[in-house]
Amino acid sequence: MFDSKHPNARAWEHWTKEQTLQTADTLFGNVETWNECKEVTGNRAQCEMHFYFIERNEELLSHNELIYRSYDEIEKALTDAGFEIVSTWGYWDGSPLTDESNEMIFLARKR
Repeated sequence: MFDSKHPNARAWEHWTKEQTLQTADTLFGNVETWNECKEVTGNRAQCEMHFYFIERNEELLSHNELIYRSYDEIEKALTDAGFEIVSTWGYWDGSPLTDESNEMIFLARKR
């Protein structure tokens, strides 16, 4: 069982500091975190995760590239690896997988 972000949800369009900013009280003090999408090319999203340690006035930056694969691409990869899809869902709560789902949850087993 695993999940993959659904490309139709276009989550990267909401990755701005204004829309993702959160503050958490951690062992290292208060930390602000946020995501920013820098570029989307085809099915690849270049994004940054920011971690700002308020008391230390220090920011850590994580550069990431996310590859969004379609349902058909994932199904083919599973089939090619000798698996079959048993069930799919649109989120971990068991909701059905639709074109509007943010996630694609797969339950697969070896054939």
